[in-house]
Amino acid sequence: MDIKIKKLNPLAVLPAKAHDNDAAYDLFSISDGKVKVIEAKVDDKNVWRILYIEYPTGIAVEPPEGYHIEIVARSSVSNTDLILANCLAVGDEGYRGEYKLRFKIPPMSNMTVSAETETEAISIFDGGMASMGVIKFSKGDKIAQMLIRKTESMNIVEEIDLSDTQRGEGGFGSTGK
Repeated sequence: MDIKIKKLNPLAVLPAKAHDNDAAYDLFSISDGKVKVIEAKVDDKNVWRILYIEYPTGIAVEPPEGYHIEIVARSSVSNTDLILANCLAVGDEGYRGEYKLRFKIPPMSNMTVSAETETEAISIFDGGMASMGVIKFSKGDKIAQMLIRKTESMNIVEEIDLSDTQRGEGGFGSTGK
């Protein structure tokens, strides 16, 4: 089966497997990431909070008909201070835009800085991450894995009652530790 990949940037690296029998293809960053912040007012001062750091891959993907892309974190993400923001990203068959990955930075998540501009806030956060020794990705790093999955469709049927089971409505630890 073929999957079409378009390089949107000359720095883009095509997805690749480290081993022939790997389930997923590695995705690579084409930058050191861009911090995204939001602004709020506290005591008439501009205060900024970090939302995430985004890494572009520089590629667009055309899955084969009837398939979609799933993007998950690589195990090596545990060697960084980052958490893939949406845990599992889905690239639908019809999406043709660039694949970008957003990561949360837990030590910085609730931190705010006073700054006049977004650019100044980003500079402060970047400096803060460096001084705190935050480990993040760099240009050229493998940042996630891409899986190719068959898309299954089903009919949604609304019911008044569902069948009874032994578990019933038990959730959140109801089956033990």
